Amino acid sequence: PFTASRGFAGNGSTSYLDTGWDGGTNGSPFAQNSAHASVYVNATASDTEDSNRLVFGGLAGVGGTTVGTWRSYDSLGSRINNTSIISYGSTITTRLGLTTLVRTSSTATRAYRGATSIGTGTPTSVARATTDFTIGGVSGGTASLTDERVAFASLGSEMDATQMSNLSSRVTTFLTAIGAN
Repeated sequence: PFTASRGFAGNGSTSYLDTGWDGGTNGSPFAQNSAHASVYVNATASDTEDSNRLVFGGLAGVGGTTVGTWRSYDSLGSRINNTSIISYGSTITTRLGLTTLVRTSSTATRAYRGATSIGTGTPTSVARATTDFTIGGVSGGTASLTDERVAFASLGSEMDATQMSNLSSRVTTFLTAIGAN
């Protein structure tokens, strides 16, 4: 359900929010080789490791964008316009906070927690998924449904380290001001 000034949370089994935005047809400025996907989780019923929780994304077949907030092995497991989940980082201990994936070229990705870069990847890009992006799961809500409460999500072109720092600071400041952080 949606909680005013806090965000949307799925129930982990049947509910999700369909944004109505299809990355494959509405992509600009979310391009195949220049893109970012961010999600800010401010509450979860179970803050434990789980490789099957993907909070935000669009997935069609094997290609697409999925943002997970914490995978087993204490890493972030996600993808941005590629076919396989990549593990980023090694010391993630919570689902809470801002998680961002950035695709900078046809063979380069970065992941951030807040403004901190936690790793890079070299997956080859694929065309953007032609399915609606959803919050609380992916693939039109048919896979990896979660109970995380999402207070913020964004999609757009790639961001550099300065832009990531600005995004993190502004989102955190805003969510704190409205009591959602």
